[in-house]
Amino acid sequence: MQVCGTQISKEYFRKRGDSNVLEAVHPCDICLEPGTLTVLCGKSGSGKSTLLNMLSGMLCPTKGTVAYDHADLYTMADADLSRFRNRSIGYIPQGRSMVAAWNVLENVMMPLTLYRERDENRAMELLERFSIAALRDQKMTKLSGGELKRAAIARALIRDPEVIFADEPTGDLDEENTRIVFGALQELAREGKTVLAVTHEEEAKAYADRVLLMESGRLM
Repeated sequence: MQVCGTQISKEYFRKRGDSNVLEAVHPCDICLEPGTLTVLCGKSGSGKSTLLNMLSGMLCPTKGTVAYDHADLYTMADADLSRFRNRSIGYIPQGRSMVAAWNVLENVMMPLTLYRERDENRAMELLERFSIAALRDQKMTKLSGGELKRAAIARALIRDPEVIFADEPTGDLDEENTRIVFGALQELAREGKTVLAVTHEEEAKAYADRVLLMESGRLM
C-alpha cells in the first residue's frame, strides 16, 4: 500500500519570539512505497515523530492530506479511521508501551482484543518468529528491553498490516538488539510491507532502502 502525504504540516499555538505559532513540521510532500524500508533521521525535536504520527493517522495535520493508495485518511469518520488503523497499520511506539498487568501473549493480541477477537495461533507464530515464544505467559516486568521491543513488533504485526511505522524503535536498546530490530524491519519490507522508521541511530541507514533527513521541522 502506498502512503502519500501532500503538503502536510503541523502548527501549534505557542509564543516563540515574535510569533504565536510553532511550526513543528513545515509543508512537505512524502511518499512511502510498498517493499521499501524508509528511514527518517534527525535530531531530537526535529519534527520526525510528528511527521510519522501524521502519516500513521495518530495526529491530524494542520494542512495537507494523507492518502493510503487513494483513500484520504483524515476525511474518514473517527470510528472508520480507528478500524482502518487497527487493520491496515502496524505501529511500534517509542519507549515501553505494553500493559504491565498482562502477559506477553495477551499484549500481542491486544489489537484483536479491542474488537473482541482472538487468534492465538497467529500470536504464537509471531512469538516464534521473534524468538520469544517461551515467554508467552511472562508478565512484561520480567522481560528485557530487547524482548519488550520484539513483543511490541509482534503486536504491531498481529493483523498482518500492509503498513508499518516504528518511532525510535531502538532508542533504549544495545547494539545487538538494535541489529535485531532493524533486521526485522528490513525483512518486513522485503515481504512487501511499506515500512517507515524514525531514528537518530546512524546504524539504521545500513538497513534502509531510502534515507530521509529532517532538520528544524523541514524534510530535507
